[in-house]
This record gives sequence, C-alpha cells and structure tokens, in this order.
Amino acid sequence: MRPIEHRAREIMGACQPDAMADMLAKAEASMQAVAALFREQPADGDDAPHLREVIALRSTLALIQNATKGEQ
Repeated sequence: MRPIEHRAREIMGACQPDAMADMLAKAEASMQAVAALFREQPADGDDAPHLREVIALRSTLALIQNATKGEQ
C-alpha cells in the first residue's frame, strides 16, 4: 500500500460514514470550482504550481473515493 493510500485509510477510519460523504462532497465541489476558474481564465506560467496542487487534490480525492467504495 502506498503512503497516500495508507493515510487515506487512516482518515476514513477517523470519520463517521456521514461525515466522510460530506467531506468528499465538499472537496469535489471545491475542486470543481477551481477547475471552472481555470477554464474561464487560461493558466499562464505563474499558475503552474496551482495547477499541480489541483491535480494532486483530485488524485487524492480519487484515492479516497476508491478506498471508500468497498467500505460503505
């Protein structure tokens, strides 16, 4: 298991199912809002770190969602 997957499982274990679902919904909504902003105003070279952060957040969310599918 990769470290990020292990951490995702720790987070899941600390959350009640309803709280986890709420957290995932809020995280997805936040990332959708950020993605919409980048679509409205194309990124330039100064935005590269922010784009990497958004990609990392999306990847983390996907790992958490995949890990929780079998446990809900």
